[in-house]
Amino acid sequence: MAGTISIVKAILMFGRAFYNTAAQLLGRIISAAIGFATTLILAQTLGLANYGEFIKITAFISLFYPAVDLGLNAVYLRDYKKDINQKLGGFIGLRIFLGGLWLLVSLFLIHLISYINPAFSPVTRLGVVVAGLALPGYGAYLAVTAYFQNRERLDVVAALSTLGNVVTLALIVATAHVFSQKLETGAVLAIGMTTAGTVFSGGLGILLTPRRLLKQFQPLPSWTSQIIKRAWPLGLTLVLNIIYFRADTLILASFLGNAAVGAYGLAYKFFEFVLVIPTFFMNSLYPNLVDQKSSRSLWPFFQKMVLLMLVVGSALAMMTFMGAGLLPLVRSEYTASVPILKILSLGVPVFFVTSPLMWFMVLQQQVKPLLYIYATAAALNIVLNLVFVPHYGSQAAAVITAATEVLVLILELGYIKHLKLWQRQTN
Repeated sequence: MAGTISIVKAILMFGRAFYNTAAQLLGRIISAAIGFATTLILAQTLGLANYGEFIKITAFISLFYPAVDLGLNAVYLRDYKKDINQKLGGFIGLRIFLGGLWLLVSLFLIHLISYINPAFSPVTRLGVVVAGLALPGYGAYLAVTAYFQNRERLDVVAALSTLGNVVTLALIVATAHVFSQKLETGAVLAIGMTTAGTVFSGGLGILLTPRRLLKQFQPLPSWTSQIIKRAWPLGLTLVLNIIYFRADTLILASFLGNAAVGAYGLAYKFFEFVLVIPTFFMNSLYPNLVDQKSSRSLWPFFQKMVLLMLVVGSALAMMTFMGAGLLPLVRSEYTASVPILKILSLGVPVFFVTSPLMWFMVLQQQVKPLLYIYATAAALNIVLNLVFVPHYGSQAAAVITAATEVLVLILELGYIKHLKLWQRQTN
């Protein structure tokens, strides 16, 4: 009887996970279609160089998104499960506060960098100001994501993200004729449309949250230091992760200009779309896995997950490689994006495997080792990009991206094997 109940629970857990993953994936597919339309409009109206300006601005501001995230959702769901709803108002306030704080930091840094590096022009500075306004909205979106994730309603999260993208596309369509005539500031106006979409998603998410749960809203709740102390290693890990994801774009901008950034950026957008699949699936499973973090079946489950991700990642890598030749259909200038995407596609299976291994280490309270792993990867990535990108361009950046993730995989597996983490699940 007990065995039958366990099987039913497993089926229900996987059923909910696949439903949530399917809902997110559907939302991502819709968002990708919207993103493609947005990219097409921007490519046709801005041209390669100014589209590169757009990518450069978004790459810079994206460095601060993990700082707003800070890994707080994982800790909130893991450590405050008993009174998670009572703390929601304070959690939303803390998220918005962090968004405002990092907005100010981003403005200071872009002005400092622009005086050192002329590649970051006054247009870039203005674009960062506009893009940075999305950070508080993103904080609100993350907070309500935790609420709906805890309720296993990631379909709502997917809907919020999709509607934000719809708003962005609608605004870009409505204003394209304006920024097409102002090429120098066109990228900034386009950034403004994406900012509006992000703020819309966060605001709508708060409106959908029950009012009774928002009564304790406050920017810095009494337990702020407690949750940040628990979350900072994972948060810094996410920051380091995004650094080695975005450092290549900023280094390309510094040495080779906006045209190289535009070609690389288009290939990278398609690459990123593929990589969200393991992230979505692990987000769907995470609330259930928290309840089973001490279970003997956890490591065997992750073994199956790694195998599944390897198979799916390999299949998608082949599809991405073969589909790379279609990129010039966006605009003939993007022929240079084809070999870049082909190189990036070769690293897809590795990214699919590192995702579940990372979350296994998080569940085993091994976040600080993850921090060291991603610090090593980020440092190596930056050094390699600085050495090879000025001489070999965007294709070198693509090779370095894949090679860095191989290093992450080797270090993760080595650490798990060294400490024999799986034995905690089988003894």
